[in-house]
Amino acid sequence: MPHLRAAKAAVLLFALLSAGCGGHAVQRSPGAAGLHERGLERFEREDYFEAIQIFQELLRDFPGSEHVDDAIYYLGRSYIENGEYALATTEFDQLVTDHPESPLVAEAEFYDGEAFYRQIRSPQYDPETTEQALTRFRRFVRLYPEHPLCAEAEKRIAFCRDWLARKNIQAGQLYLKLKHFNAARVYFQKTLDRFPDSPWAAAARLGLGEALEAEGKRDAAREAYRSVTEDSPNAPADVREEAARRLRGLEGSS
Repeated sequence: MPHLRAAKAAVLLFALLSAGCGGHAVQRSPGAAGLHERGLERFEREDYFEAIQIFQELLRDFPGSEHVDDAIYYLGRSYIENGEYALATTEFDQLVTDHPESPLVAEAEFYDGEAFYRQIRSPQYDPETTEQALTRFRRFVRLYPEHPLCAEAEKRIAFCRDWLARKNIQAGQLYLKLKHFNAARVYFQKTLDRFPDSPWAAAARLGLGEALEAEGKRDAAREAYRSVTEDSPNAPADVREEAARRLRGLEGSS
């Protein structure tokens, strides 16, 4: 029954063609440009999970596309907003390394720092992420001093410096309480060496004086206290008063 088989084949072909014309059986790829547009749309709508899927698809299926650097950049940005910071830094590093000619390199450098900045917690925690953020933002400002994001980078640098100075002060004060005076001096001196213009510098000088006084180094302690009362015009009132009180105590007992 060849005519019957031919008829069935014709019906099947017609059904397939009809389904194709209806747009249900054949799903055409949107292409790199289409994926790029869809990914940006999802990113702008703050649908970062979906944006990640789309940009990953673009990079997987169209590795030679003109949209690759954009996809890497926005994939990194989406990872940041999704709280996947390690993945974000990987993307930004790849963009800077593999596509140095991209106009998005400068912003990738900024957001590389931002990925660490978003992880900063209170100064009781490990300072590594703060140090990493500080290093990256300083690099950004040095390389791109005219970039519109420089003002934001400078704010983050100030925050990181303040965080690290406060971390050192807290560590020094803890060692004072534990009577580990040498360790206390190390942390107070570190604050003065790295952040001499910090609002915490006066507290570091006071703590340094306390540690020196406890070690019996009275002359050096006097000098430290005087540096608070005489050479630190922006010292907080309570820090200045405590330094003056301790200085009077030393001078009265000499």
